[in-house]
Amino acid sequence: MQNDWSKLGMVIRDPGAGYDSAGSTHWLKILAEARNINADFYYRLCWLRDVGCRLAPDSKFKYRLEPVIGAENWCSKSEWDKEKSCLNPYAKKLIEVLKNV
Repeated sequence: MQNDWSKLGMVIRDPGAGYDSAGSTHWLKILAEARNINADFYYRLCWLRDVGCRLAPDSKFKYRLEPVIGAENWCSKSEWDKEKSCLNPYAKKLIEVLKNV
C-alpha cells in the first residue's frame, strides 16, 4: 500500500526554527496565512525568515519583523533594510497577517 501524500496539501515549515525555535509557532501561522494569500508573498517571507528574521512586539501592529544580524544571517541593518523592501507590494497584507498572529 502506497501513501498518497498529496492529500496533506502544502506542508509549511519554519525555515528559521534553527535560530529562533521560540518563534516557530507564530511563524508557522504567518507562513500558512501568507501562502493562502499569495504564493509570491509566502516565498518572500520564507526567504527573509530563512536568512534571519524574528518577530518583535509592536504597539501599533502587534508584531513587526526584526532582522537577525550575524555571521550566518544578515550582514548589517542596511542589508536587511534593502532586502526587506521585497515585501513592499504586500505591506497591507503583512500588517493584517501580523495582527492576526
